[in-house]
Amino acid sequence: MDKIKKIKLLLTVSELMHGSKTRQLTDLLKGLDQNLFDVEVGVSIIDNEASEDILKLGFPVKQIRMYPPRHPSLSNWIELLKAPFKLRNGKYDVVHSLHYSSFFLEGLLVKFFSKGAKYIYSKSNPEWNNHPTFWYLKSMLADVVIVGSTLLEDLLIANGFGRKIVKIFYGIDTDFFQKIVKSEKIAIRNSLKIRENFFIFGCASQFLMWKNHQALVRAFSIVALQHEHVKLLLCGQVSDKKCFAEVMSLISERNLEDKVEILGTLHDMRHFYGAIDCFVLPSINEAFGLVYIEAMSSGIPVIACAMGGPKDIIVNGINGFTVTFDNCEQELADRMNIYVENNSLAEEHGGEGRVRVQKYFSKEGHVSEHAKLYRALVGV
Repeated sequence: MDKIKKIKLLLTVSELMHGSKTRQLTDLLKGLDQNLFDVEVGVSIIDNEASEDILKLGFPVKQIRMYPPRHPSLSNWIELLKAPFKLRNGKYDVVHSLHYSSFFLEGLLVKFFSKGAKYIYSKSNPEWNNHPTFWYLKSMLADVVIVGSTLLEDLLIANGFGRKIVKIFYGIDTDFFQKIVKSEKIAIRNSLKIRENFFIFGCASQFLMWKNHQALVRAFSIVALQHEHVKLLLCGQVSDKKCFAEVMSLISERNLEDKVEILGTLHDMRHFYGAIDCFVLPSINEAFGLVYIEAMSSGIPVIACAMGGPKDIIVNGINGFTVTFDNCEQELADRMNIYVENNSLAEEHGGEGRVRVQKYFSKEGHVSEHAKLYRALVGV
């Protein structure tokens, strides 16, 4: 029996920082069949906080800079000049870019120097008008553009690249994010000094204006006036100090200091979801939103604005609720009140959410769809 030729795959990222891109990279590295794929990682900046984690997986990690450096230096420019030779010597069949940026130089280098490799990039943000020419050129050079939501699919179609789209939803580890047992939930709440009979809302997100924390706090203040045993937990990085200041001001103005708790940046998200009864994040420009599916996989119902990624994730009235942006605060409060007053419905929606994640948003499905795409591009 003839030996199957492995597909030589290069996965590129800008840097190895803890976050969604490194998580996606890790899932692909762990999940792709090594009998079919010979995988390498190309990174512009090689020493970062998550570099050791990736190196432990045992895959070759090489520095290969394929976009202009933000901080020009002789060493950075030398690495950029080396990139064509590294591409040519790598003899790749597929180069898949996980870069966020609109820089099209990477695609140009692949097309000119990699001896026929297929070039893919994953579009993971709703930006286009910030650098329309760059996005156009990057998409033109790509053989395929992977999108993770209908919002991004519509964006590519509107800009003339509908034929290049392959939609692959993001996936998570549903074995890790699962509903915890009651005794563990009680222990987590005790550690946070939360009484067992409280209904807890939670939001996990960077503090950014478009995440719409202000609307959530206003909505929660309406709920707190009607129900004594409720609490809101907020966690996430303070990326926008003005946004955070507005949130803190609202908490003070509405006398919510004993009802809203800021937990800061958390690394153990499983315990966060284990502490809450409902996840709420009313973002107005969310391309997808991994936190929604993490919460759903944990058996928690979710509430979000019916915009962007949540429209693909949430089935309104089945595994959570979506609200309109125009009347966001009142609708949020109304839906939150439904769960406070009907805990069994929250449990039911949480269970339906986990079923939906297992069906459409598992990491196994995510990896499988990528493998199928790589093989189709190479013709094996």
